[in-house]
Amino acid sequence: MSTCLIAALPLLVPFAPQDPAPSAKPSSAADSAAAVAKREKAFAELLTGSELVGYTTITGGDGKLQSEELEKDSYSLTSVEKQDDGRWLFRATIHYGGTPIPIAFPLPVEWAGETPSISVTDMKVPFMGTYSARVMFHDDQYVGVWSGDGYGGHIFGQVVKPQTVDMGGGEDDEQAAVSWPQFRGPNASGVANGFELPPAFDVESGENIRWRIEVPGMSHSAPVIWGDKLFLVTAVRVDGPQELRVGLYGEIAPVEDESEFRFEVHSYDKGTGTQLWKRTAWTGVPASKRHT
Repeated sequence: MSTCLIAALPLLVPFAPQDPAPSAKPSSAADSAAAVAKREKAFAELLTGSELVGYTTITGGDGKLQSEELEKDSYSLTSVEKQDDGRWLFRATIHYGGTPIPIAFPLPVEWAGETPSISVTDMKVPFMGTYSARVMFHDDQYVGVWSGDGYGGHIFGQVVKPQTVDMGGGEDDEQAAVSWPQFRGPNASGVANGFELPPAFDVESGENIRWRIEVPGMSHSAPVIWGDKLFLVTAVRVDGPQELRVGLYGEIAPVEDESEFRFEVHSYDKGTGTQLWKRTAWTGVPASKRHT
């Protein structure tokens, strides 16, 4: 991408007489390294925790547009950082068939002066195919071209930072305001940046366990954290406790049970585990049977 871009620059600049450039003082290796580190740091901060929100065109194998309408497009970037081998590790979430899929790819980033561009050729993307792309970034905008198996197109848009929710706690409570809004957390990445995990924990002894509660029924889904509150859902059998098998049992047949269940939502204080409230969302016989 950088070779093509550099070759194109003379064509974009009008030819006009110019005063000779003043002689520049020779820069030291330290100055050059500092400039590189500065631009790379800015690039990582721009993309980490951001979304690429824009549009794409779709062309056929002949290069002609398949539709005059632009397709909305977005990519959620969890983190972007340079590796020791010179490539950049992009952790992102792509949406395929309505399902968020976390992916991580080491990608080459080339520079034309202060302008970075991603250049990939025949990269295999899980569940989606093989793609080539050239994408250039300038300030909070991006533009590029892409191609797949017999089709391709153009992409362009803005780099957008998600809006933060003001929880009224000030800077001291900044981390407390970070939310975990779905299964596997933000962008379904399973990553919570900025938090150190304990090296070990033990449920029985309580080592590094802040709190523990008993949840009635079968609460098999992941919790949701929003601000200082934690939410759980659970299915409680109306006629009494339900047998549950865990571990390796070698069977996948669904449980034959036509009992009524209460599907409840419980809210807890994230810091103490104190239950704040519970609500019954629905009562009835589940439409789908469970495995265990």
